[in-house]
Amino acid sequence: MKHLFSALLFLFVFSNAYSQKYMDKLLVESCECVDKIDIDLELQQYNLQLGLCMLEAAQPYQKQLLKDYEIDIAHIDTNGQGEKLGRMIGVKMASVCPNTLLALSNKMNPQPSPEPSIQVATATVSQIDHDPFVVFTLKDSYDKEVKYYWLSPVESDLELIQNYPALLDKKVSIRYETQELFDPKIEVYRDFNVIQEINLAIEE
Repeated sequence: MKHLFSALLFLFVFSNAYSQKYMDKLLVESCECVDKIDIDLELQQYNLQLGLCMLEAAQPYQKQLLKDYEIDIAHIDTNGQGEKLGRMIGVKMASVCPNTLLALSNKMNPQPSPEPSIQVATATVSQIDHDPFVVFTLKDSYDKEVKYYWLSPVESDLELIQNYPALLDKKVSIRYETQELFDPKIEVYRDFNVIQEINLAIEE
């Protein structure tokens, strides 16, 4: 009886070890295949390649998957078998290739780019520089001066290219957004107030 118990225990341990071994191989092969997929593919094409990676890795272990997880590779397109395989592999990938799983998650759930925050400043133009871009310095009623940079096409009703020097000492309204750009003078990135629109301020 003792020998029978030992034999059964050995078979149980061996079976679990084999089960873990084949699953480790399946996961490693899945991870390696997924890492080779072009991350810039359209989402539909990416999903197709992802499914093929998992299916190819699972093919050699059809019997084990059917026994251990009730996943029928032979009928992968029926009864949600494909989704079941994908969920099972996806959950277990976290312990084998977490970076791959993170990249996969980011691809499936892309974060929307934040909308630029447009702000408005209204004050008198106290100075106009060329450094090498045109820079308007605005001075408010508290004598506080702030620089605004003309770095890209700007909306305006003023025919700005010809008439911007005439804005000196005029009260203007500027719509701008803050952008982090490299400043070669001090060799660091810093915030610039980049002009999006400029017009004469409407006097109340």
